[in-house]
Amino acid sequence: ERKEVKVGEYNAVEDKLEIINNSIRFQGLEPPKDKTIIQEELRKISLPLYSILSALTILGMIMASAFLFFNIKNRNQKLIKMSSPYMNNLIILGGMLSYASIFLFGLDGSFVSEKTFETLCTVRTWILTVGYTTAFGAMFAKTWRVHAIFKNVKMKKKIIKDQKLLVIVGGMLLIDLCILICWQVVDPLRRTVEKYNMEPDPAGRDISIRPILEHCENTHMTIWLGIVYAYKGLLMLFGCFLAWETRNVSIPKYIGMSVYNVGIMCIIGAAVSFLTRDQPNVQFCIVALVIIFCSTITLCLVFVPKLITLRTNPDAATQNRRFQFTQNQKKEDSKTSTSVTSVNQASTSRLEGLQSENHRLRMKITELDKDLEEVTMQLQDTPEKTTYIKQNHHQDLNDILSIRNFTDSKDGEKAILKNHLDQNPPAQWGSSDPSRTSKDPIEDINSPEHIQRRLSLQLPILHHAYLPSIGGVDASCASPCVSPSASPRHRHVPPSFRVMVSGL
Repeated sequence: ERKEVKVGEYNAVEDKLEIINNSIRFQGLEPPKDKTIIQEELRKISLPLYSILSALTILGMIMASAFLFFNIKNRNQKLIKMSSPYMNNLIILGGMLSYASIFLFGLDGSFVSEKTFETLCTVRTWILTVGYTTAFGAMFAKTWRVHAIFKNVKMKKKIIKDQKLLVIVGGMLLIDLCILICWQVVDPLRRTVEKYNMEPDPAGRDISIRPILEHCENTHMTIWLGIVYAYKGLLMLFGCFLAWETRNVSIPKYIGMSVYNVGIMCIIGAAVSFLTRDQPNVQFCIVALVIIFCSTITLCLVFVPKLITLRTNPDAATQNRRFQFTQNQKKEDSKTSTSVTSVNQASTSRLEGLQSENHRLRMKITELDKDLEEVTMQLQDTPEKTTYIKQNHHQDLNDILSIRNFTDSKDGEKAILKNHLDQNPPAQWGSSDPSRTSKDPIEDINSPEHIQRRLSLQLPILHHAYLPSIGGVDASCASPCVSPSASPRHRHVPPSFRVMVSGL
């Protein structure tokens, strides 16, 4: 009837409850609660979801085992040998470890105890990290080898064996082990419980539901995750770079696609799993699907083409790969020959220019020789006027001797000039009236200023003409005074003038 009925009194001083009417009966099995009952409820992974994803994981592991059997059985086939069977085994092993981590991620407090769950936190982290590094490291090493062979000309003929690739993968695993060991010793993962806001009971009971969620965390979780993500991220970026650099090489095409697949799926999985942290079913579904798709696509890209090719026509596959390698090698050789041809053409054009310049200088020397012969003949016709030249140009002869030394003449010619100076010292030479020569046009032509000017023009040209490296003649073979047009009277030139001319 919705009206108040007094059933008793409570004495707060004596802390005593007195029931007045014992005939009152409450609805239900017990009296109503004097406060809201809060009941904690663990958010757990749905069993049907865990069963479905576990079944897909088992199928993936069976497929990986089949690929491993195929790789081991046909390891002596040329097609399998060319693809590094040991590295393929590592890819399969890494995929199987990644598959196994899905079972551990689905186990929570509804399946295992709190102590077991805390142990699983460490185990699943180690398995997923080692599995990822093993599979991706093997693909990274194979891509690096192709990049080293096809992009580096110096290493073109160098063979990079599988042992070196195993060392690369081992180095990556060693870095992972160092990080994981330090993580486990310094700040191990522990089970933590996160409580959420209360929710009404879906069944309509007079209680409130407080959801709780189990996590694997530690004190400095952000720092450790940052270290792992930074290392894996740099490795992934470098692997994608190598795959992009070798995109035009047909042999590692599927390996490059596998690297892209792993990189994209890992980025998506890490981001979405972080955003769905408070929804365990969604988080587990995304993480499991990313691992399944990533591992399955990678294994199929690596082994399915080999399986199809080996079953259809193994000899043609080997020849096709050899032909592709030969074609790439021919392209590199054509580029090298083109560069060498351009260098040879540049050298040839430069040599032709030097030879033409040398020919021009030699023609200039011939013209100057003719002028010199004319001057010599004029001096022979006027012997009485040469006394003045002898007397005033002893220093010029010394200059000619020093210039002759500069132009690398023979020692015999220098000895003739010295002998001439010793036999005919300046004191024994005649003298003439300088006033007469200054007025004679012939003497004016042979004045000291004119002779010195002609020497200053002729000697540098002669010096450059005696360079055999550009097609010139040797100084010992040169005879500036000999010319087909020379007059027969040139043979009777006095010794002093012959010495002077040969000195040039």
